[in-house]
Amino acid sequence: MTTASISSGEGDAIRFIANFGGKRNEDAYLEVFFYPAGTSEAQARALAKEAATSRGLTERRADVPNYYKWSLAEYGFSSKLKGRGSIIGTGALGRHGDRFFRVTLQYPQDYAEGFVPRAHRILDEWRWEDTGQGF
Repeated sequence: MTTASISSGEGDAIRFIANFGGKRNEDAYLEVFFYPAGTSEAQARALAKEAATSRGLTERRADVPNYYKWSLAEYGFSSKLKGRGSIIGTGALGRHGDRFFRVTLQYPQDYAEGFVPRAHRILDEWRWEDTGQGF
């Protein structure tokens, strides 16, 4: 995995991009996106759902529990790439202190076996600088 920092007026993010066997694939990444300070929970929920909708939101059954124990909301998504198969993923909204963040896992369907365990390992090892705790 390689990393990239992204900053914009919409927020800041760190993106971990698949780089298997020296081949970087921009379609396979784990991103932790931080909404600007002052973003309300309602705004963050709407923006997280909008991000999943733009990627092809898939409906979750109401009786399915969230995958991540820290998430406030989770959204699945799936879309077709022209001539390159399907992209699938999950967006999860969380909160650390007074800031909201969104974790996005996006990857080609055929990357699931290799990419998802690596992405989950990064999330498992994540430590907040101010508390030293994980998600």
